[in-house]
Amino acid sequence: MKFDLPLLGNITGLNCAHLQRHIGTDTLSVARLGAASVTGLDFSSNSLIEARRLAARTSSSGGEKLRFVEASVYDALSVLPPGSFDLVFTGIGSLC
Repeated sequence: MKFDLPLLGNITGLNCAHLQRHIGTDTLSVARLGAASVTGLDFSSNSLIEARRLAARTSSSGGEKLRFVEASVYDALSVLPPGSFDLVFTGIGSLC
């Protein structure tokens, strides 16, 4: 998150969508930074399994704010509720 945070700004109280989030470590970091909720989207069912495990283990430090959706980033508009997010982003690592 150290690369992304200066670009994200203050996310306190925002409902966020994190695209291409892999196992959810940065998704959890966003929740810990004060987001009201964070929905992580990734195409890998194995990554989602790990992300959900991480969220369950960290429920007292942001994990309870997380929701995960399995889909391609190209399908995000059809699987995420329209108008539900204040911020939609992908981490700098996804932009290789």
